[in-house]
Amino acid sequence: MSAAERNSSEFDSTQIEETVHDFEAFFAYLDSEKPKLTAKAELLSNKDLFEINGRLVHQKAVGKPTYAQVSYPAINAMFEVAQLAKLYEVGPIERSSALTLRRTAAMGAYEALNVYEKYVFLFETFWTRFPFETDLRYDGRRALDGINRLMVQLASKQVGQPLKGGNALVGAHGDSWYSNLSKFTHYFGLFGFWTFVENKPAEGRKQLRIDENAILSITPTEWGVALSGALKACSIRRWREKTVGGEFDPYGDWLMRQGQAAVSGRTHEELVANLHRMYEEAMAEEPKELPPMVAFLAPLFPAEAVSRTVDVKAAVGTGTGMGMGTGLYELKVALDRVTWRTIRISGEETLEALHQAIQYAFDFDDDHLYCFYMSPRRGARQSRESTIYSPRCGELRSADEVCLNELELYVGRRFTYLFDFEAEWTFEVQVTRMEWDLDGPARAEIIEEKGEAPRQYGGFWGSLDEEDEE
Repeated sequence: MSAAERNSSEFDSTQIEETVHDFEAFFAYLDSEKPKLTAKAELLSNKDLFEINGRLVHQKAVGKPTYAQVSYPAINAMFEVAQLAKLYEVGPIERSSALTLRRTAAMGAYEALNVYEKYVFLFETFWTRFPFETDLRYDGRRALDGINRLMVQLASKQVGQPLKGGNALVGAHGDSWYSNLSKFTHYFGLFGFWTFVENKPAEGRKQLRIDENAILSITPTEWGVALSGALKACSIRRWREKTVGGEFDPYGDWLMRQGQAAVSGRTHEELVANLHRMYEEAMAEEPKELPPMVAFLAPLFPAEAVSRTVDVKAAVGTGTGMGMGTGLYELKVALDRVTWRTIRISGEETLEALHQAIQYAFDFDDDHLYCFYMSPRRGARQSRESTIYSPRCGELRSADEVCLNELELYVGRRFTYLFDFEAEWTFEVQVTRMEWDLDGPARAEIIEEKGEAPRQYGGFWGSLDEEDEE
C-alpha cells in the first residue's frame, strides 16, 4: 500500500493503538502497584506478571499465577523496552531495600506525544536496542539475519491470509518462527506485525511435545505488511550500529536478506559478478545516512501525524551526577562468599580504573581481556547493550570511556566483572554506598578485605610465581 493510501481517512490504527494500550497498561501497573522485583534476577514476580497479563490485549493464555517472566514474552519485551528507552529504571522502593521499576523524567516527554508518536518511539527502541541475540541459544548473530529476511518476505504477503508453518512465512528455515523463535513471534505480534494462534498441549498433557510447534498460524496485518515494506530497505544492523554496535559486513548482510531471489549465471564467476552488480544497484538506492526513525516512518502514518519523539538525554541527563561532588562509591567485589574486597572510588573514574583497582586488590597481573556485565541476571546470556568491554576488545562500549556516574547505579545494584575469557575469573560487584554530594578519592582505595587472594595461575606458571616471591 502506498504512503498516499495510508494517509487517507481509512488509515487503520488498530494494531498501533493496541500496542500503545498494552505498554500503557504495563506502565500504569508499575506506577500504581510499585511491584517488588525478585531479589536475584530483578524480574517481576509470578503474581505481578499474572495481574499485568490480564490487562493486556496481547495476553498469554495462562490460568494460574505460576509462570515466571520468561513465559510471558510480550511482558518481557515491555519490561526491557521500558528500561532501554529510559522511561523506567530499576531503583529502591522508598524506605525499603526492595527494588522496583520506577518512572524517570523521560516519561513526561513520552506522555506529551500522540498515540502514533508513542508507537514510533517504542518501536525505535525495540528495533535499535532490543537484545534479540540473547534469545538464540547458540548463534545469536543469526537472529538479525532472520529478522532481515522476515522484513523482505513479510512485505510481499497477503494481508489477512493465515500462514501455517513450514516455508509459508520466510521460505527456508521459516519454521523457526513457529517453534524455537516463537518468542520473536510474540515480540512482533506485540508491535502489530501480525496476529497468531498458539498451539495447546493435547488433553492430559501439561506441555507440548518436543516435535510440536508452539505457533499454529501467523496472519499478517495491514500495518505489518506496510511496516515491513519500509524496513526491508535498510538492514536492521545499520539501525543498530550506533546503539549496540557489532561487526557489520554490508555485502554479506545484503546477501542474507535476498533469501531465494533469482540470480542467473552460466558459471560461478558470472553468478558472483551478477550478485555484486545487484548489490551495487541496491546500495545506490539505500540512503548513505539513515534519517531519524520518526522521519523514516512518518510517511506510513496520516499526514503530519508523526513529527515528535523523546529526547532522552535532554529528559534524564547524561548521568554525570546530581550533586556538587564527584560522587563517592563503595563497591564490594566478591570472588565468593569468603573472598571479597570493598573498593572506594570516585564516580568520575571509568570502568577501566575500576578494573585496575580490582586487579590490584586481588594481586592479579592485568594480562588478559575483561568485560563488565551490567545486567544483574548473571545466569542469562548477556546482550551487547549491557556489556562493557576492555578497550583492547574494540567493541562499541569501551571501559575507558564509561564513568561510574553514567551507569545509573544505586545502593544494592549488582553487576559482574569477568577477567580472562579463558580462565573466566568471575567477580560479583555490588554497590554498598553511593553519595552524590561527596567527592571520591583521587585514586581508588581498598577499605575492607576478607580472604586470601587466589593464585591467578596454577601448575607450572604458579610455581614460577612462588619462586619470584622467594
